[in-house]
Amino acid sequence: MQGIVGPFWEVVMVDFTKVTACGEVVGRPDMSETEGGVPACRFWVKSTRRWTTRTGAQCEETVYAPCHGVGRVANVARKYVRSGVRVLIDGYLRVLTVPTETGVKETEMFIEVEHIAFLSPRAVAEACGKTW
Repeated sequence: MQGIVGPFWEVVMVDFTKVTACGEVVGRPDMSETEGGVPACRFWVKSTRRWTTRTGAQCEETVYAPCHGVGRVANVARKYVRSGVRVLIDGYLRVLTVPTETGVKETEMFIEVEHIAFLSPRAVAEACGKTW
């Protein structure tokens, strides 16, 4: 396209770490507070992928994803997140590097949860002591 010049032809690289995960919660959330007193939580989501190979063999792969939530997400998790509840998680990848007591730096990657949707309302109701 000769003769066309403009800033709209520049290539812009954007880092994108959006994550959407669907799975089953494992265990109960670990609740805490930030230094500013904002509620925070950590929990794990188990997601299993199943597929069939070209030869017809059945395969399965299970991934356990660590999830962190702050503020409103942590409050919702405190009330409704229980082991076995199916959730749809929306957030972004985050990496923290923390020095240990021995001075070695450890890196942790997790999903910073922005939104959480419950896909098993019966399990949520039962976890809250209500009948379905």
